[in-house]
Amino acid sequence: MVEDATRLATLFADVVGSTRLYERYGDAVAHAGIETCLEMLKQVTAEFGGRTVKTIGDELMAVFADAESACVAAHEMQWRVAEMAPVGDDQLAIRIGFHFGAAVERDTDVFGDAVNLASRLSEVAKGQQIITSAQTLEALPVALAHGARHLWPIPVKGKAEPIDVFEIMWDGRSDATVTVSAQFVPPRIPARLRLLYKGDEVVVDHDRPGISIGRDAANDVVIGARNASRVHARIEWRRDKFVLIDLSTNGTYVRAEDGQESRLRREEHILEGDGTVSFGRSHAIGPRDCLEFYCEYSKPDTRTFLRNASSARTG
Repeated sequence: MVEDATRLATLFADVVGSTRLYERYGDAVAHAGIETCLEMLKQVTAEFGGRTVKTIGDELMAVFADAESACVAAHEMQWRVAEMAPVGDDQLAIRIGFHFGAAVERDTDVFGDAVNLASRLSEVAKGQQIITSAQTLEALPVALAHGARHLWPIPVKGKAEPIDVFEIMWDGRSDATVTVSAQFVPPRIPARLRLLYKGDEVVVDHDRPGISIGRDAANDVVIGARNASRVHARIEWRRDKFVLIDLSTNGTYVRAEDGQESRLRREEHILEGDGTVSFGRSHAIGPRDCLEFYCEYSKPDTRTFLRNASSARTG
């Protein structure tokens, strides 16, 4: 029998540093503090229409009918933990990951894509962070977001492509009251790197994620510069960036659009925008035998998010 999946927001909230609490204050004190925190998280879950699925050690798993409810609950959880009395000399902190997507409810448990990804996001989060996915961000009302910061794509088991990760900003570490209206535009994601050398073009992208450069004829880009090594460098596409790796004897010089030059000696360098690469000698020393690069980006999502009361709860 195939069970029907429904769209749910799954949230994991984990008490950070619980092992340290047990080591410093003993089982009784640490357990009491963590249990108090978990009970509070259950209460917040219920207040915002969610359901606590289970607690596993120092972690709570909850589900909500929509992304908005999960996000608001996550904010409230962080605020209330920040206001809790410390355990000994340690202020408790939680990390939260949530995702809105397909899930299957069976008896009292929940399974499926939303659960797996929410769990993975909670592993990425640090103390006092709320982490979610780009897909979930799209399901949130514009006015709800308190600012969102793009972090990095992460690999997820069972997913062919990495998942874009965002931090929901709530600023639970500040007592200041600040109301900000801001426009958030997700960063450009590099999609294609065009390399031009003496009229020939080579492209690095998803279909061709790595090329070699050097004097040897076996390289993908054969350089005629006498200061270049036989295998001088590599360029690799790594999920969300193009990385130049120097393998040479004399070094590699990268000049950006603003004219700033970086010298690499057995180092890596992220290629952004447009620029040129010189092999074995600085751009300042002529004549140059340079490789041109042009980074092309996928079209950003220009959806606007307002950051309302970024450092304080609204009534």
